[in-house]
Amino acid sequence: MAEFKYEKWTDIISNRWTTFSWAPDLIPAEVMEEVAREVYKYCPSKNRKLPYVIDIIRGPTDAETRKQLHLNSHRNTDKTVDEDRGNPQVLAPTLIVISKRDVHELETKFQTIEHRAKLGTANTDNIEIGLVALSFIHGLTARGWNTALCQCVRSRARTSEILGTHGETDLVIGVGKETRIDSVTGEETDYPRYLDPRNDMHRTIPYPYGYKPYEAITPKFEEVFRLKL
Repeated sequence: MAEFKYEKWTDIISNRWTTFSWAPDLIPAEVMEEVAREVYKYCPSKNRKLPYVIDIIRGPTDAETRKQLHLNSHRNTDKTVDEDRGNPQVLAPTLIVISKRDVHELETKFQTIEHRAKLGTANTDNIEIGLVALSFIHGLTARGWNTALCQCVRSRARTSEILGTHGETDLVIGVGKETRIDSVTGEETDYPRYLDPRNDMHRTIPYPYGYKPYEAITPKFEEVFRLKL
C-alpha cells in the first residue's frame, strides 16, 4: 500500500486545486492502478452498472498531438488562439479520460417492462461520471498528486481520436506534479507562464494560483444547503 501524504478528510479536500502548469514527473503505474482499483471497488454506482469507460494513459509528448489536443480544448470561443489562455490541464503527464459506456442491456436486465426515459438514463450517467471523477481526485490527492479537470472538449469524438481512447470523451482529468516555475524566467511565481503548443507562445496560466475567479458569484451556504434537522 502506497503511503498517504494526507490522511484526514479535511486535509484531502483542502489540498486539491486546479493545476495548470506541470512538472514532468510521472505518477508510478502501480500507484495509478492502486487508485483505479480502489475507485472500482468503492465508488457508488447505481446497480453497479458503472456506465463509463476510463482510459488512463500517458499524456502525449510529441508536439503535433499536444497541439491538436490543446486546440480541441480551446477555453473561450470569444477569443482567438493567440488571445485565449487555453486549458493546459490536458497537457498533464498522465490523463484520465472518461467516456460513457453502453449499459442498456444491464439497465433492462431486471426490469423489462418499464424502461427509464433517455433523459433519465443520461442524467444518471452524468451523475456517475461526477462521482467517479471525484473519487479519483480524492484518491490521488491523498497520495500527494495534483489533478485538474477539463470538460471544455470542443469535439468529444475528436478528443478520443487524438488520444486513441474509447468512444467520445466526456471529461479529462490531468494528473501529475504542479510546478510554479515560469517557462521563460525559470523563477518561481504564483502566475507562471507555460509553453502553449497551439502556437508555441509562452503565456500565463489561465488564473494565478490562489486566485478564486468565481468567488464573487458563489452563492452563500444558506442558499444551497438547507438544513432541516
